Amino acid sequence: MKALILQSGGPTAVLNQSLAGVASCFHQKGSLLGARYGLQGLLHEDLIDLHDLPWDSIQKTPGAFLGSARIKPTPEDIQRIVQVLDAHKIQTLFWIGGNDSAEAANIIFQNAPHIQVILIPKTIDNDLLETDFCPGYLSAARLINYLALGEEWDCLSLKHSIKINICMGRHTGWLAAASGLSLYQKPTHLIYVPEIPFSSEKFLQDIALSFNQYGRATVIVAEGVFTQLQKEDHLKDEFGNPFLSTSKLGDYLYHLVETQLPPLLKEKVKFRLRCDTWGYLQRCFPDITSSLDEKVAYTLGQKAFELTLLKKSGIMVTLLSDLSMGYCSLDKVSQKTKYLPRSYMNSQGNHISSAFFHKFQPLVGSLPQMPEVSLESLTSLVKPYFKERNPLNSKQLKAE
Repeated sequence: MKALILQSGGPTAVLNQSLAGVASCFHQKGSLLGARYGLQGLLHEDLIDLHDLPWDSIQKTPGAFLGSARIKPTPEDIQRIVQVLDAHKIQTLFWIGGNDSAEAANIIFQNAPHIQVILIPKTIDNDLLETDFCPGYLSAARLINYLALGEEWDCLSLKHSIKINICMGRHTGWLAAASGLSLYQKPTHLIYVPEIPFSSEKFLQDIALSFNQYGRATVIVAEGVFTQLQKEDHLKDEFGNPFLSTSKLGDYLYHLVETQLPPLLKEKVKFRLRCDTWGYLQRCFPDITSSLDEKVAYTLGQKAFELTLLKKSGIMVTLLSDLSMGYCSLDKVSQKTKYLPRSYMNSQGNHISSAFFHKFQPLVGSLPQMPEVSLESLTSLVKPYFKERNPLNSKQLKAE
């Protein structure tokens, strides 16, 4: 067997695990080439031999070892791609990617049926249908929890703090919801996802309720919420997806809270407000990857190889809820989105439900928790200390 593999779309912390999983199956049998920078490498015939590389190191490295790209193939591109594949006698095309990659891979499959096309799923957005979760999601979820917990401690440390964070996820709230795992049922931690219609009035009321009772609030908003707020023509990529990881949503929410929250507060106090867009740092952060995420990504790569021996094509490898593996037609995932179920959010629509917590906490693994020991939790034990109140006399100060 002679095969080619490419990586496509946004990188993840475990993307190279799937690459290594496929490569591990070619040690004894067949030849495996890699396309540098996704379809760009295939179009420009920038191919490399993947044998005898230090895979133990490569598979543990975040990002895309081969390089990635986001390209929707044109009819001219398809003609060129088939020409290159045939010229190098490529029988199988392995494609590691997400939604847009599924669409691109399906286009190649439909136009070159003589070539096996197999998609290996990956995306931190976790929005691919037919698979229980996507490689990359669990590791990103771990990072999101560390960030959210750090924000909570920051707001607890500085009086009258409100922090808003915009996280990735494209049109879904899977990643934003994950931030609630280490802060489960914490009333000061609020989450907003695009699957639930956004209400500026309720958003302000939720923050006011937390601030009035606890003197702070930390807020996670999925980037997809932005499409509900403004009907302007968004800049879009090759696949027609609007660019969402910008500062526009944060700027909008900052102005909303700054101007309209004060009348809802019980006391007229000056609050500390900040809004950040986490952006790309969520994708390839090292050292806190999920061990299950790594294992699943690697094994899906091996499963993809097994399916080539069964002559399967035009498919995506899938993960079932019991962590066994199967496959589905690319038609079932191409140009489709798996949205966060309403049952995974609480009745107020501003935090995760127990169903989400019990489903994903075991998968994400052990996370740091917000300790109950803080100055505010020890109010009954902490007493002011002074021997005698004796304000200094201003005249005495001048004399001294």
